Amino acid sequence: MYSVEQIQQMNRESAQAATDAGVLPFNVWPQTFEADVRSIPNVGTEDVEGFEPVETFFVDSSGFGSPGEPALTFEEFVKQGLALIEKSDVSLYWAITSAGQFQVYITAFTKQGLPAKSVEV
Repeated sequence: MYSVEQIQQMNRESAQAATDAGVLPFNVWPQTFEADVRSIPNVGTEDVEGFEPVETFFVDSSGFGSPGEPALTFEEFVKQGLALIEKSDVSLYWAITSAGQFQVYITAFTKQGLPAKSVEV
């Protein structure tokens, strides 16, 4: 099991690597959310230039979590993530902002300076 210091160091390294490589949160559409969110980038921090955090989810990444535990199961996260997308009037961008051995924090961001998402009629 990782110590708190190891997790913090890994997240600092992830943030630096993401910055160096120009990795940013990316938009995930409702129709493909469940599949696409499995490959969102790890940016290692909620402080991403040009983006503002909206909501952060604590999610089990091991696949062994159960409903009702502090970390959301993947299915619980998908349900809550889709609900957030549906109620949002702007496009949301997603990234892992912290990762431990068995859980991750996934943050929904808005991108500064972008118009509201279009709605099909």
